Amino acid sequence: MAIRILNVEDYAPSRYVRTRLLQEAGFDVTEASTLAAALDVLQQESISLVMLDMNLPDGTGAELCRRIRKVAELSQLTVLIISATARGELDRLDGVRSGANMYLTEPVPPAQLLSSIEHLLGLTRKAS
Repeated sequence: MAIRILNVEDYAPSRYVRTRLLQEAGFDVTEASTLAAALDVLQQESISLVMLDMNLPDGTGAELCRRIRKVAELSQLTVLIISATARGELDRLDGVRSGANMYLTEPVPPAQLLSSIEHLLGLTRKAS
């Protein structure tokens, strides 16, 4: 069974680039551009990891993470928050306090993003 990642990002170019990177690494990726759309996906699909933008048009990544943690069926879901507009330690603290497993600040090099996801999911990279 393929590992499915939900890529929640409102900025289409960033969403596209991250989705392609993850697909090339062998992940099955579903996309959402809003908090509401992400919640819909989570109710309908089996997701292994949610990768959240901190700033969404209808809420924050931290808010979505808190909502995920309150739903019994989703409470153990792995959540990675990525912020391109971190306003210092308060945003990072809000992300961590929301229950996120990891918080990264842009720019995140592709190799770091993939290794962070592999670490969070307990995966080991095969030697090429």
